[in-house]
Amino acid sequence: MRDFQLKSELNVMPADTSMTRAVFASFLATGLLGVAARPNSPTRIVTFRDPGCGCCEGWVAAARKAGYEVSIHDLDRSVRMRRFGLTEATAGCHSSLVNGYIVEGHVPFDVVARLLRERPRIRGIAAPGMPTGVPGMDAARAGPLEIVTLEAHPRVYARLP
Repeated sequence: MRDFQLKSELNVMPADTSMTRAVFASFLATGLLGVAARPNSPTRIVTFRDPGCGCCEGWVAAARKAGYEVSIHDLDRSVRMRRFGLTEATAGCHSSLVNGYIVEGHVPFDVVARLLRERPRIRGIAAPGMPTGVPGMDAARAGPLEIVTLEAHPRVYARLP
């Protein structure tokens, strides 16, 4: 059963499907249709990280502390980028599936909460590269951080000082 679930999680959000189909597939694959129906249950995050990346564990620990239920899996970067339709300009060191969205990299949880509250018609959001001053990357922020949308023409979703 777990093998099937993991394989299903890996197959969500291919870049060439429609938004409606991709959102439904990710809900179905990660079991969120059932979770969403239960009141007071934590939001589930499924995270795929570059093998051996330690900062991803910091982001996952912060997600758990923020009240999310998180599972973490190793996945080769090139496979992860292809599966989730990422480019070098949008990729971080991990990709997470959250209620039908891709959350790429070290996105702060107030921005994740905003995404889940607003429910925009996008594939997801990204904190590209290895930004500092965010969950899992505890060094002081080296300047403003832009969280961008994952869509054909990325735009700024949030700007953090």
